[in-house]
Parts: sequence; C-alpha cells; structure tokens
Amino acid sequence: MSHLDGAELDQWWDFGDPAGSEAVFREELDHLTSPAREELQTQIARSLGLQQRFKEGHALLNTVESTDAVVRQRTELERGRLWNSAGDPDIARDHFLTAVANGADEFLTVDALHMLAIVEPSNREWYEQAMRIVEDSGDARVRRWEGSLRNNHAWNLADAGDEVAALVAFREAEQWFNEHGTASQIHVARWSVAHLLRRLGFLSEARVILEDLKANSEEDHYVDEELALLIDAE
Repeated sequence: MSHLDGAELDQWWDFGDPAGSEAVFREELDHLTSPAREELQTQIARSLGLQQRFKEGHALLNTVESTDAVVRQRTELERGRLWNSAGDPDIARDHFLTAVANGADEFLTVDALHMLAIVEPSNREWYEQAMRIVEDSGDARVRRWEGSLRNNHAWNLADAGDEVAALVAFREAEQWFNEHGTASQIHVARWSVAHLLRRLGFLSEARVILEDLKANSEEDHYVDEELALLIDAE
C-alpha cells in the first residue's frame, strides 16, 4: 500500500496556477493506485477551491470513500479548506480539529494546526502545538513548516494590535528564512520586518531595509507602497 509522495506532490503543485495544478493532478491520477489515488483526489478538490469552485470540490470529496487514515485526514483537511475559503470558518474549524485528532501523518497534522491558527487567530495554542511537532520532527519536509508558522503567527500578533511582539516574531521568521528559505521568502520576510518597524515609528531602520530591497530586488509595488507611507510619516 503506497501513499502519495509528499516531495512529488510539492513539485506538482503550483499555487499561483490552481487550474494548471488541477490538470497535472488529473493526468497523474491514472498512474496511481490506492490510497495514493484517493489522496490526489483531495488535492484536486483543493485546486477547485482555489478556483472558487467550492461545490465541485465538495462533490469530489464526497466520492472519496477510503477508510485509510491518511486519506481520511487529507479529506477532512481539504473539506475544511473549502469551507474556510467559501467564508464559513466555523464549519471549517470542526474539520480541521478532526484532521488534527486523526494524527495519521505528521505533516498533515501541522497543516491542520496551521489552518486552525488562521480561522482562530486569537488561540495561540494552535501555533504552539504545531511548533512543538515541527521542532521535534526528524522529517525535513515537516521542519520546513517552521518559517510559514512563524510568519503567520507574526501576522496574527500584528492584526491583534500586539505590534511589539509581532516585530519580534517577524525577526525570528526572517532569521529562519535567511538560513533555510528561498530568495523570494527572504525578500518577503525582510519587507515584513520593515513594515512593522514603520508601524512602530522606527522609520530610519525601516528605510534602510526598504531601500536595500528596492535597489537589489525585482520591482515590488509593496516595497514602493511602504516607502511612500514612510515619506508620509516623516
């Protein structure tokens, strides 16, 4: 019995082109056997949700009848994402909780906890529980969750008005991405730090980062917007 290979799935996914990902998944579907085949069906449902085709996504998940624990965990996770994307986080929360309780796959459990932190940002336990799993994991793919978790937690703090704590969290995320992330992730992490510095009134520090990003990165209107806000604040 073979489950879906996570690294291979990562290569098939293009979150900037969910329709293209759907086409890739449907092409690969015929080359897979259960339970990997059912797992990939849940990813087709996820791609449908990213295209705002929520009814189709739910209908597809309704056809996934496997009793395999990993398949069931993926089904609950993607069911929750469909509900959340459609604007019903309360229903989504129940599915994410079920996915966490399932616990069949460490990576998926962290994913479900990260989604719980999105739908219930005031409950920091979801972030802390996910981080405990990540920090204790021997799986490099699971450990890659750390940057995203730290970044999302920082935004939750910022959105809650705890900007000092958010800045600390953004700096921790920046450090992680500097050590493990892509150039694009590092760029976004540095912009996030500059954004919080500007909000907290540390304008000269924010300017140094933003001007460096503008001089040494591809054109980014978010950097330009922050620089404009900086000028207004000075």
